[in-house]
Amino acid sequence: MEIAAQKGKKQPGLNDLLEEVERLHQRHAELNTRIEKLNAAEEIDRDEVFERVLSDYRNELQSLAAKLAKKKAILEQNLAAHEQERKKLAHDIRKTEEFLKEAKIRHIAGEYDDAKYQGIQEKYGAQLSTMKKRAASLEAVAKRLKAFTTLDAAAPPGEEAPPAPAEKRTKGEEKPRVVMDDDEFDLDDEDLPAPPPPGDLPEDLP
Repeated sequence: MEIAAQKGKKQPGLNDLLEEVERLHQRHAELNTRIEKLNAAEEIDRDEVFERVLSDYRNELQSLAAKLAKKKAILEQNLAAHEQERKKLAHDIRKTEEFLKEAKIRHIAGEYDDAKYQGIQEKYGAQLSTMKKRAASLEAVAKRLKAFTTLDAAAPPGEEAPPAPAEKRTKGEEKPRVVMDDDEFDLDDEDLPAPPPPGDLPEDLP
């Protein structure tokens, strides 16, 4: 029963990951502010109690920096996957637009009758609309990803930022994944419209 429950558990999606990164950055900024206030305070003795509190903040800040480094590695991989798909979509959109334009010219010239031209317009016009919606959604997600990947979690004063951990990737032709200790994030962006079937792109006109 336990194994079945684990298999049915839904992995966090892209939006969940972005929300977690945002939350970690907010906490990181909050801890930095607290450390700066303590370092600037003149009315507090720098005794054992003071150092213990300061050390607590610094230790948590260092832990957050390590977590953010892992999340940033996932975001960068996801951004690369989005960029690759956006390039392919741009090529497919251009190809479909040229196909529709050529069909229009052949219809005007009288080579295609109204029925054939209308069929081409309906089929590939709908496909073009789907691809453009997908491209717009990918553009929006890419902007959000870039905003998060450029955020920098600086180390606390006097501390050195931990190195970014190495990525682990699954083998084979599966969808991109990054496994980090006990956490696994699925890089699917489930809210985006599905791309058109790759085998249904227009070929040369007959």
